[in-house]
Amino acid sequence: MNIFLQFLAVSHVLACAGVSGLEHADEWDPDNVPGTTFDFSILVKPRTEECFFQYARVGAKMYVEFRVVKGGLADERFINFMIHRPGPAPPLARKFVTEAYSDTYDIEKKGVYQICLSNPHTKFYTKLVYLFVSVYYKDEWEKFAKDEFEYVVSVRNVTTTMSQVDYKVHLMRQHQAHNRQFVARDFYLIESNRKYVDNWSLLQCAVIVGTSLFQVYFVKNLFNTKSVTPTNKPRC
Repeated sequence: MNIFLQFLAVSHVLACAGVSGLEHADEWDPDNVPGTTFDFSILVKPRTEECFFQYARVGAKMYVEFRVVKGGLADERFINFMIHRPGPAPPLARKFVTEAYSDTYDIEKKGVYQICLSNPHTKFYTKLVYLFVSVYYKDEWEKFAKDEFEYVVSVRNVTTTMSQVDYKVHLMRQHQAHNRQFVARDFYLIESNRKYVDNWSLLQCAVIVGTSLFQVYFVKNLFNTKSVTPTNKPRC
C-alpha cells in the first residue's frame, strides 16, 4: 500500500512538473534541474580516448559506473578511467587498468566535469564500454516538492515522501544499470561463442569433404590398371 501511495505521489509530481515546464519551455536552466541521469555504450578504439561532459553544482552527488563488456581476451578487458574537475585542478577520480568500477562523489565545485575513458594498453582491440552517470541533488528535490505541493497537502509529509521515493528510484536506476552491464556482456559472449562454433563446424565439414575426395581418388587409382605398356605394347 505504501509503495502504491509513493507511486501516486511521483506521478502527481511529474504531472505538475510537466504542466509548469510547458510554460517555461524556452527558459531551461541547468541550475534549476533537480537531477540528471544518462547511460549508453561507447566504442573506445585502440590508443584513443573518449570524453563526455556533465554539469554539476555544489552539493550534488555524482554516481558513476562503467564496465568493459566486449573487447580483447577475457584477461585483457581493462581500460583507464578519469574524471576531471572544472578548471586547473587535480582529477576527481582516476582508475587505471580496470574492467569495472562504480562510486559516488560529492561535488564541491560548480562547473562542467569531464568523464574520460581511454584504451592505451592495446594496439588491436576496440573496447565496448557501458557507462552510467547520475547527478543527484537531494536539497533540490525537497525544494521542488515543497514548491509544487504547498497549496495541496502538508509540505513536510510530501517532502519526506518525495525524498524517500526519489532515493529509492535513484537506487533502482543504479541496480538497473548494473544489471544491464551483465546482460550486454552475456549477449556478446554468446554471440562470440556462436560464431566460433559455426566457423569451427564449417572447417570440420570442409576437412571431411576433402578427406573423402582424397580417399575416393586414392582407391580409384589403386585399381586403375592399364592394358598397355608405356610404349603402347600389349601387356602379358
